[in-house]
Amino acid sequence: MRIVRATAALAAAVSCFSVAGAAVETRVIRVGVESEAIGPWHVDANPSLAAAIRAFGSPSSCETVKGLPGFASVEWRQLGLLGVFGSYGIPGGRACQLRRAVVLDNARASGQAWRTGSGLRVGDSVAKLHRLYPNASLRGYRRDIPPIRGWWLVVRTGFVPERFQFPALLATARGGRVTGLVVTVGAEGD
Repeated sequence: MRIVRATAALAAAVSCFSVAGAAVETRVIRVGVESEAIGPWHVDANPSLAAAIRAFGSPSSCETVKGLPGFASVEWRQLGLLGVFGSYGIPGGRACQLRRAVVLDNARASGQAWRTGSGLRVGDSVAKLHRLYPNASLRGYRRDIPPIRGWWLVVRTGFVPERFQFPALLATARGGRVTGLVVTVGAEGD
């Protein structure tokens, strides 16, 4: 009987550890040369708002971006995640309803559980950022909605409407600490 109880306790402990490990893994942002994943959501496979909702559940809020009626600001407050989704072909103010038609422009992770695939966490020092990303440079990016300034960690080249560089992964910082991680896709014009 003791062996059965011990086995059950061990199985429960392993199960809890696996669930805890899975929960931690769901807050990893991975941006490669041609791929990006935000936790369980493979943005490169399907950047739509519908896919984000399948990955994260119902959002806390969805509001039209002022001045851009085909775009929506969508928040998952409990995750510390905010995404801007849109399409230039969406009729005004309908981005929240047309979940399959709007795609990710950018996502901003500010919850402290978020980290990059290289191990940079929200809350880490800028010194750690430089150790993990020695080529990072502090720059602004005006094409994001809204424009943003931060440390460009992974840089890509875009070609629409002309050739330009953009931060596929960017870290914001204040007071020597990382305050957020931003994934920029900009697929809404494609």
